[in-house]
Amino acid sequence: MLHGNRRSALCMSAALLLLAGCSGGGSQTSNSALPQISQPQQVLRSAANTPFDSLTGRMGLPAGFAAIGGVRETSPGWLSEDAKSPAAKVYVSDNSANAVYIYKAKSPTAPIGTITKGLNSPLGNFVDGSGNLYVANFGGNSVTVYPPGETAPSKTYTSGLSEPIGVAVGSDGTIYVSEFVTNEVVEFYKGKTKPSLTLSVHEPEGVALDSSNNLYVSYINNSGSGSVIKFKPKAKTGTDLGISVQVAGDVKLDKKNDVILEDQDAKTVNFYKPGATSPYDTIAVGADAYKLALNSAETSVYVATVNPEVDVYGIRSGTLTGAITSGLQSALGVSLSPAAPLDT
Repeated sequence: MLHGNRRSALCMSAALLLLAGCSGGGSQTSNSALPQISQPQQVLRSAANTPFDSLTGRMGLPAGFAAIGGVRETSPGWLSEDAKSPAAKVYVSDNSANAVYIYKAKSPTAPIGTITKGLNSPLGNFVDGSGNLYVANFGGNSVTVYPPGETAPSKTYTSGLSEPIGVAVGSDGTIYVSEFVTNEVVEFYKGKTKPSLTLSVHEPEGVALDSSNNLYVSYINNSGSGSVIKFKPKAKTGTDLGISVQVAGDVKLDKKNDVILEDQDAKTVNFYKPGATSPYDTIAVGADAYKLALNSAETSVYVATVNPEVDVYGIRSGTLTGAITSGLQSALGVSLSPAAPLDT
């Protein structure tokens, strides 16, 4: 069910203006019943004076999310020498700016680079073990891939994709893309540019892999609550883990194969041992958290929010240890390079 307080958050978010879905509480609306805006009723502008053709507040997309209609002109990307170096970096998807900003992981006081080419309403992003950056473009119906030290995509995946919100890559090179609106997870086996397998999952949020390349998908079930389903490599059906949260957000796995699951309504990040259905640890996070990332040492969890900022929490302490805010209009995807062990 779409809880009233969650709907209020969707409607009242100060980050961006909303056009649809902001009247009253009640039950979650099915995808087929969502308002389809083929022609904008009006042109709205954010605080940054950015025009939007259509806006949506669907459950499963972050509160205040703006879908950009068409390709928007942006300033060219740029990379400083720090952005080209092998030093640890943080990549943040900024939907409002239609960009991915790059920061030093140790001192993220200001962007050290920007990627704009090939982006169209970027959401979730992912860095693989070779340092390649993958970005899910909700507005572009695509996933773009950027080699280390480059601002132009080396590959663009479009076949079979529709409004993707998340992406992950297995150690075998398989690319997994979550599509909340179409209720699908699309797989591209290594070297393939057309879908190799499409999984039916109700309102999938995040995608992540364990050490055996089993796929974990966080999703919102038919009753409106959240859980995680596990698929063996190349399997068409999966096994629900029996985990239950109010509204599932992003999901990650650490090197021990512990499941790390965000609860968007409870505003928590929950940690589960393999096979467990109750968390052994919980971190309270800020409002409107959307995507997660782990640092390579797995000592910190990075939480992208629409505030807009990326909050950093110590995993052992559970306390806020830092925040990335400089230059951001929204923060709807986050990843780090070097990646966490299971992302390599």
